[in-house]
Amino acid sequence: DGVPKESKAMIDLPIGRDPKHPSQFRVDPNGKSAQTYYEVERQTSTNALVKLQPRTGRTHQLRVHCQYINAPIKGDRVYGTAAERLYLHAYQLQITLPNGTNHIFTADVPEDFVL
Repeated sequence: DGVPKESKAMIDLPIGRDPKHPSQFRVDPNGKSAQTYYEVERQTSTNALVKLQPRTGRTHQLRVHCQYINAPIKGDRVYGTAAERLYLHAYQLQITLPNGTNHIFTADVPEDFVL
């Protein structure tokens, strides 16, 4: 919901709990290290399809980092503006099972994400 100022960048900003809203998080210099790489894949004047790649795994990391760069995830009722749905989709997940085997799962981008 919005277009990032830069077409691609690494957001390297720590995240901590918001003391005014304990169930929410915010960029906080005293928080834990958090890094998210992003790249704008398509955009209009008001919205962008952004590929997000978290390098760390903090709670609400993608949502907080997108809000911080003034491009909150569309439909995010907590860190942005409500919409008919949350426009956040895991295109690809990679996990390592306890037996050491690696698995990659891919799911196509939903049609309603296309700009």
